[in-house]
Amino acid sequence: MDVRKEMKKYIVIVAIVLVLLIMISKKSESEVISTFKTSQATINKVNTYQSLISNASQAHNIPVSRIKAHIAVESAGNPNANGSAGEVGLMQMKAAALQDVNKRFLSNAPLKLFDLYEAGYSIASGAAYLRILFEQLGTLDKASMAYNSGADNISSKKAKTYLEKILAYEKLL
Repeated sequence: MDVRKEMKKYIVIVAIVLVLLIMISKKSESEVISTFKTSQATINKVNTYQSLISNASQAHNIPVSRIKAHIAVESAGNPNANGSAGEVGLMQMKAAALQDVNKRFLSNAPLKLFDLYEAGYSIASGAAYLRILFEQLGTLDKASMAYNSGADNISSKKAKTYLEKILAYEKLL
């Protein structure tokens, strides 16, 4: 495979996407480019956790791209992220979600919320929680919406907007 050809293809695709975004959005060219750069920086951060993500994917049968998308949307790849509702780590898990994971997978050695600042624990726990939600709700998309909004709120606008972000990142990752 010729790396130069592949890079040229990639650059052309990126340029086309940027032009289309500028044409269809109400944002200025500089705003679209800034958003793209931010997205690319997030993707680069998320990809640094590839081996941990692959392990969690295999352990819980959740696609690598979906786990990466959750990390991108939830924390932008920041393992020290803190959410406004008490979420922590790369996967921005709450205490209640961690409790479900502990009951199902870690009853002998439960994790504490502060453990989720460690990337491996956060990714494994987040993937485990997605697995629990998938088994409850029947589809990965519903599981992703419930991850953000709760199982009772998957019909909400917030949940649907969250899923759109997940799916967009999933295509990029």
